[in-house]
Amino acid sequence: MQYTKLGNSDLNVSRICMGCMGFGNAATGQHSWTLDEAASREIIKRGLELGVNFFDTAIGYQNGTSEEYLGRALKDFARREDVVVATKFPGRSPQEMEAGVTGQQHVANLLDQSLRHLGTDYVDLYIYHMWDYATPLYEILEGLSNAVKAGKARYVGISNCFAYQLAKANALAEKEGFPKFVSIQGHYNLIFREEEREMAKLKNSMVQSFVMIAGFTLVLNLLVFLLIDPMMGLLSVPDDVYPLMRDYLWVIFFGIGGTFLYNYFASLLRAVGNSAVPLLFLGISAVLNIILDVVFVVGIPWGVAGAAFATCLSQWVSGLGLLLYTWKKMPQLRPGRQDFRWGKESVLEITRFSLLTCIQQSVMNFGILMVQGLVNSFGTVVMAAFAAAVKIDSFAYMPVQDFGNAFSTFIAQNYGARESQRIRKGLKSAVLCSVGFSLVVSALVFVFAKPLLLLFVKPWETEILAVGVQYLRIEGAFYWGIGGLFLLYGLYRAIQRPGMSLVLTVISLGTRVVLAYALAAVPAIGVVGIWWSVPIGWMLADAVGLLYYKKIQGGLLREGPGTGKRKS
Repeated sequence: MQYTKLGNSDLNVSRICMGCMGFGNAATGQHSWTLDEAASREIIKRGLELGVNFFDTAIGYQNGTSEEYLGRALKDFARREDVVVATKFPGRSPQEMEAGVTGQQHVANLLDQSLRHLGTDYVDLYIYHMWDYATPLYEILEGLSNAVKAGKARYVGISNCFAYQLAKANALAEKEGFPKFVSIQGHYNLIFREEEREMAKLKNSMVQSFVMIAGFTLVLNLLVFLLIDPMMGLLSVPDDVYPLMRDYLWVIFFGIGGTFLYNYFASLLRAVGNSAVPLLFLGISAVLNIILDVVFVVGIPWGVAGAAFATCLSQWVSGLGLLLYTWKKMPQLRPGRQDFRWGKESVLEITRFSLLTCIQQSVMNFGILMVQGLVNSFGTVVMAAFAAAVKIDSFAYMPVQDFGNAFSTFIAQNYGARESQRIRKGLKSAVLCSVGFSLVVSALVFVFAKPLLLLFVKPWETEILAVGVQYLRIEGAFYWGIGGLFLLYGLYRAIQRPGMSLVLTVISLGTRVVLAYALAAVPAIGVVGIWWSVPIGWMLADAVGLLYYKKIQGGLLREGPGTGKRKS
């Protein structure tokens, strides 16, 4: 017999688990073909002799007599510590609901009954047998958490659920500090192949999207190296900084691959409910970048190229780190040989979902390049101030950008499940969190604009400091605008309207570019017009996005939560 760890638990189980649905009193329960206790004991004993140490039963199997037969047999033929016992519990009955029994009480009551049937004071794995659509998920998870805390269950598992439900449950468990499900027991036979329906398509799509994006990244990398001089010409880079900027770009472009890896695996982890680890690796990358900046710029010194190398290396550390974490900690997402196949339908679906987002990002960055070219035309002082201020800017609203990505995952899961109430609550909470955070950050940036700039600008460079402070106090006062825009981007991606995200990007960047060039041409306004064009573009896009949402929300949420139930 071969043995393995069950998921990421410490349970050492035989590769073959003995299912006990065929054991129990045939006169009770839903099946008339179950074996009596004598025959059941012979099979259990033979299984133990052949090395089986993992047994799975349920309180619903023949009204608990399967548990009783198993418990008595194990007591006679094995030591409790040598076997792994799993049992399952169903959802609340109509009688329990009518009596006001909560999900927590339901879990506790059924577990106590199972322990009496099995003749033990704990089970190794307590399994949520069928999804209970009538009981709040929080109550079930808290009930299971109470069981683990009381020592009555070592781990918890789930059975007969959709993949999105498992992701949703484990995300909620992680958020609330409850134990997460370590196992999924799905149907897998010649007639019903649940695992293939739920996971095979996911892993195949993962492989296809990885290969497609990796290929695009490689082509992009080659293009930027070939077009580095034409791009710098488009940006109107002043002659006195042209050599330095070329050195910087030549090195920084090697980090595109690392950025691809980070974004791919961060999105993958967020999609399965893990947003903490991508944030952790982002923080590690940021801290490492600062340390390496000091080493390569001050210590060695490599100057501008050293700063680029520090950023490039940090990007690869975060990208490769997330790849290794996902491979080690998420074995269920590892693709096998059978997942490396190409299907026209899947490729078209991935392309359909990603194309508009790619265009959106391209439009956004093209607009930024146009503004950068305009900024460069005002000379080295304005260019240096803008470069320093934008670093602070990006760091300041990076959390709301990640928050928008997490919000998109939340909405997508609940939109797929038609959980209208959770969508409404999530929208309200997300807006409050994003706006509140943005206002706090805006206040801090406004007050500490100069000290923040001194991280990148020398104290005697007073002209650069003055221009940078002016930019931060104008643009930085409206971070709530970009926070709202990130939420709208996430919302429309989640409800399968990526075209609207593109429209909002065009409005935001289009307004910014047009206003920047128009206002900067007015001598009395000058460069200040570029700064004001940014929040005006944000607010206009926010207004359009909200008006569109008001228009569609009735039809969007009237669908209501999914009520389709599944047979077990």
